Amino acid sequence: MFRNVVYYFKQFWFNITRNVLMSFAAISTSFFSQLILGSLILVVFNINHISAQVWSQVEIWCFMETSNREEVVARAGQIQENRMVRGPVEIKTPKKALEELEKDLEIGLWDKDEENPLPWTLIVRVHDPDQVQPVVDFLINDLGFKKDDLRYPKDVVNKINTASMVIKVGGYFLTVLMASLTLFIIMNTIRLTVIARRAEIRTMQLVGATSWFIRWPFLLEGIIIGLTGSMISALILGVMYYFGHDMYMRVLFFLPHPIGTLQMMRILFTVAAISGFSMGLAGSYISVARFLDEDA
Repeated sequence: MFRNVVYYFKQFWFNITRNVLMSFAAISTSFFSQLILGSLILVVFNINHISAQVWSQVEIWCFMETSNREEVVARAGQIQENRMVRGPVEIKTPKKALEELEKDLEIGLWDKDEENPLPWTLIVRVHDPDQVQPVVDFLINDLGFKKDDLRYPKDVVNKINTASMVIKVGGYFLTVLMASLTLFIIMNTIRLTVIARRAEIRTMQLVGATSWFIRWPFLLEGIIIGLTGSMISALILGVMYYFGHDMYMRVLFFLPHPIGTLQMMRILFTVAAISGFSMGLAGSYISVARFLDEDA
């Protein structure tokens, strides 16, 4: 077993050094495609992360015409029973609403001797922006709220959903495209190596070498090509993200925060390792399998 492993690595090294230019071209192509793939991952993951922060702040404000506190509390309990509602329903009293308004405007609006004109307000939050409209329908149809009594950023929710969908679809399409390109290059690189050693492989078949004994050096070559390109791209993207994240946090600290550097590093290197290994293995396996089938 140990002899076989040593033989596989010796043959792998021979294949790499025999076709240096083609191996370099395959690694370079793998690097650039993985660089684009990693960039898409950075964008898509951060868009989803920032969108989740924005979505968590989406609220439905329900204004109540009653001045009875018990009725307001009871209605809050009814809303809370809906599974789409996240967390406790916040109850804002007219007094608190007026104090916040005066603080925002930095002026006094209310004469203490006059009745507070602001209504009781229930603030409802949902788990997902797709649930905003169903919850609004629930409030109107089941609990009797009027449309004019509800306030929520409908246009903002629709725009966030649309933008997120476009980015995801575009990202998935480009990911498949780059993965296919990398797979194609690795397949052709391994195939050229196999063709160059056709006579040697034929001799090995004649003396009884199994298909897997012939395959392993080429599989190792494909895996190393895929992993080398993907890991180099992940390292470069990680360094760029580190400095980009630091600049973002210093300049745009008031906006929703992107994914942390360490977390993004883990994502990048995990995806790079899986994609580089799988595409290298698949490309080399397909090339060798086709050659062995043709030669059979």
